[in-house]
Amino acid sequence: CLEDFSPEKNALRFFFKALRNTNLTPVRVAFFGDSFIEGDILCASFRDTLQGLYGGHGVGYVPITSEAPQFRTTIQHEFENWITYSLVGKQDPNTPLGISGYAFVPLNQNEVTYKPSRKQNPKRFDNIRLFYRNRKNADLTYTLNDTIEHASTLTSSDSLHQLVIKGDNVKSIKFQFNNPDSLIVYGASFEANSGLYVDNFALRGNSGIGLYGIEPELLSQFNQLQNYKLILLQYYYSF
Repeated sequence: CLEDFSPEKNALRFFFKALRNTNLTPVRVAFFGDSFIEGDILCASFRDTLQGLYGGHGVGYVPITSEAPQFRTTIQHEFENWITYSLVGKQDPNTPLGISGYAFVPLNQNEVTYKPSRKQNPKRFDNIRLFYRNRKNADLTYTLNDTIEHASTLTSSDSLHQLVIKGDNVKSIKFQFNNPDSLIVYGASFEANSGLYVDNFALRGNSGIGLYGIEPELLSQFNQLQNYKLILLQYYYSF
């Protein structure tokens, strides 16, 4: 069952209108939930169904680290040497949490690697969008398909930024952040130039009330980059 919480009960009408343009521009869905959707449970089937109808390939937003990376079968995910902050775990007033309820600070010799799923119907991707906040200086080295290495200086600002990396049927990407200083990394989105994407924002042990712990200004900055057309909330309550 779905309950529409929009002021005029017309959220789905605007979403269906947006679906008419998926052949021209990506349409994004934010799916917030607790451990019930952890590991892309439910979201994977929901995403597959909609992408089968409206196009798109890639799993959308994925955080930098995960409590159970092997549990999620829709993308291969490995990482080393990161400090993880979250709504239900360690927090730091100087490290604002991102839209997923997480924020990640790189340590020395950090890295994070993503590869398409090994499943029979792999969720390949062409474009990668990296979300970060960098108040001072930081450099990034990323390697595409285990062979092609690139270097980039990350924009310095108090606001959220994205780095867009364009490829073609990418087989893997590895990020390494150098001289991170005040860098905060939130996650990356794996996608194409069109189609539909479902971003899984699972947070184990979160009742939904914890979302108030995310700065509204930062949420707004994420939405400016993502332009979500539908937001779903799934939380379990025991009475």
